[in-house]
Amino acid sequence: MVLRFQKEKPKYTSLSQTKKSLETGQITCSELVEYFLARIEATLNLNIYIEVFAGEARQRAKQLNEKYQMYPSSLGKLF
Repeated sequence: MVLRFQKEKPKYTSLSQTKKSLETGQITCSELVEYFLARIEATLNLNIYIEVFAGEARQRAKQLNEKYQMYPSSLGKLF
């Protein structure tokens, strides 16, 4: 059996690139979470996930969006 994946290049391949996108406002935490949840959804047929906590991820992303809007310097190294 040969698996064929879309030839879509991943958007966020490094932490530094992702952090820069967050700092400059190109993306929000919620958009980032939705991007990765969509990638997970697209590969569910591979059975590589034990459990996905989508609701919790969306909730935490919303909290971080609000925190970052109030305190932009709070982004830190990895939040």
